[in-house]
Amino acid sequence: VEGLWGLATGGLKGQGLSRGECTFIPAYKTDMILESIGTQLGFWGILLVMLLYCMLLRRSVVVGYKSYHPFSFYLCTGISIVTGIQILIIALGSLGIIPLTGVAVPFLSYGKVSMILNLFAFGLILSVSHYGCNSNLDHSMVNKYNGPTALITGVFTLLILFVCGTFFKYQVLDRKDTLMRHLFVKTSSQEPEIRYNPRIQLLTKKMRMGDIYDRSGVLLATSDKRKLKNHKAYTICKLK
Repeated sequence: VEGLWGLATGGLKGQGLSRGECTFIPAYKTDMILESIGTQLGFWGILLVMLLYCMLLRRSVVVGYKSYHPFSFYLCTGISIVTGIQILIIALGSLGIIPLTGVAVPFLSYGKVSMILNLFAFGLILSVSHYGCNSNLDHSMVNKYNGPTALITGVFTLLILFVCGTFFKYQVLDRKDTLMRHLFVKTSSQEPEIRYNPRIQLLTKKMRMGDIYDRSGVLLATSDKRKLKNHKAYTICKLK
C-alpha cells in the first residue's frame, strides 16, 4: 500500500528527483525501487525504464542468435530470460499482483552481490558480441529455434505491457482514489486501525488554515502565531 501511495504521488510526470518522500516506502532502495522511480519520475520514468530493459533483453537475444553457435545462443538467451523473469517478478510483486519476494531488480536495486553477478552475466554477452558470428557454422543449428524464441518474446512483451498498464492505472487513471485510499491495520488490541497516506499529514502541517474573527473583529484563531501574539486578546488570555 505504501508503494501504491508513492506511485499515485508521482502521477504522470513525477515529483522530481530526490522529492516525493520516498522514505515512506519500505525497502525503497531495494525491493520497491520501481515505486521510488515512479514517485520521483512519474509514469514516464517507469515507462522509460521498461523500454530500456526491453532493449537490453532484445539485444541479448539478437547477439546470441547472430553468433550462429548453439552454446552462445543458449547462453545469451538464458541470461536474457533470467533477467526478464527477475524484472517481472519484482514489478508484479511491488504492485501487489503476486507475493513480493526479495528478488533484486537488475542494475537498479541496491545490492553488491546482485550487481556483480549481473555485470558478470552481461559481460559474457559482450564477449559473444565482440567475437561476432562464425560463418563456417551451419546456420540451421540456430534457425530451428525461431519459433520458441518468437513465442518467448511475445509472452514477455505481453507481460511488460500488462505491467506498464497497471502502473498507468495507479499513477494516472485511479490516481486520486489511490492517494486517498485508507488501510486497516491490526493493532495489539486486535482492533483495526485506519491509516492514510502519510504524505497527506505532511501537507496539512504546511497548509495555512486562515484566521477566525468574532463579530467585533477580535482575532480568535490563526495559523500565524506571530499575528496572534500581537493581538490584545492573546495577552488577556495569557494573563488569565
